[in-house]
Amino acid sequence: MADASVLIFLAKLGHLDLLRRMFKQVLVPRSVWEEVVPQTRRTDFPEIRVLEEASSAGWLAVAPDVTVRDPVPFTNALHAADDQVLLVARAKRIRRILADDAPLRRAARSLGIAPIGTIGILMEAASLGVLTRREARDALERLPTLGFRASHDLLLRFLRELGA
Repeated sequence: MADASVLIFLAKLGHLDLLRRMFKQVLVPRSVWEEVVPQTRRTDFPEIRVLEEASSAGWLAVAPDVTVRDPVPFTNALHAADDQVLLVARAKRIRRILADDAPLRRAARSLGIAPIGTIGILMEAASLGVLTRREARDALERLPTLGFRASHDLLLRFLRELGA
């Protein structure tokens, strides 16, 4: 189950395929897909093609949004698309989500769902040998130039872990 930022940043890095190689299939709530695809089309980002190819190949699958009658505790603090990441994950009994957004990650943990973000995917890929340590370092170093927001100290900690 994926939120927008992980998909966007991995596509920008040229590493979206890591998700297929690590998870076989990734679900994206319809509201997240509609947030990502029209946004990238409007501004003519090349990563839209990569996302659409992944969707056409079937390993990146769009899941219908979940409708709820009763308010859910986390919905007041999150955007509608973030709500859907958690609602669809709960409905499908998914225990791990792909998310960078801190409030979404906190809400996921409160529901017993483990979040992993863009940096975590790169680190896990290096650990599994899906990426070399050098490829993971290069990707981490490029993230801030692509608009990824993380503290300098956090990035340095992970770069050191990779031997930079």
